[in-house]
Parts: sequence; structure tokens; C-alpha cells
Amino acid sequence: MKFRLSCLLILAAGFVAGCVNAPITQEYMIVSPHTIVLPKGDSVSAVSITHSCTCPFTWTSTIAPASASGWLQFPLDTTGDHPSIPIAVFPSRMPADTNRATITINSNSYGADSIQVVAYRAK
Repeated sequence: MKFRLSCLLILAAGFVAGCVNAPITQEYMIVSPHTIVLPKGDSVSAVSITHSCTCPFTWTSTIAPASASGWLQFPLDTTGDHPSIPIAVFPSRMPADTNRATITINSNSYGADSIQVVAYRAK
């Protein structure tokens, strides 16, 4: 009986030790590119927002400064991975020759990231 109990304890310790050494997979959001430059006359570009696992994925966005939402169009929120999300600008609504904005992406549990947008007004 003592032999069986000892074998079971050693076997159980081996399983626990195996679990401790298992690799930990980091789950994260992937935003690309982080900077978009739209030269004069260009009005559309695209970004990719995905994540590293098969878990549920949602995100929301904010544009700063808030006044940039008048010349910059980007989805406020969505569900799932999107490899090609359009970013549109409207040069006729831009207040200056060079316009800058930051789009902040907040995900449900994969952190936050941002996209810098630089757009030039067409003359």
C-alpha cells in the first residue's frame, strides 16, 4: 500500500511540474500601420486591426483632437479582426494646410494602441 501511495504522489508531482513549465502565450491586439500620411489630394488609406488569438475581440476608437472628426472618418467600434479598415479624410473640411490627429484604439481585453494621422489639404 505504501508503494502505491508513493507512486501516486510522484506521478502527481510530475504532472504539476509539467504544468508549471508550460509556455505562456501572450494575447494582444495588432494595429498596423501606426502612422498614416495622406499627401495632398489623397483621401483614403487603410489600417489593420486584429488580435493574436481566437478569443472574442471588440474595440472602440476615439479621435483627438475632437475637432478632427470633422475632416477624418474612422469607425468608432467594431467586432472581430479587420485586415483593411478605411481611413478617409475630407480635404475641403481641413482647417489648415497640415492636419494631425491621433486615433486611439481600446480593445475589450487586449490593451490600447494608437494611429497617428497626418493629412495635407489639397490646394
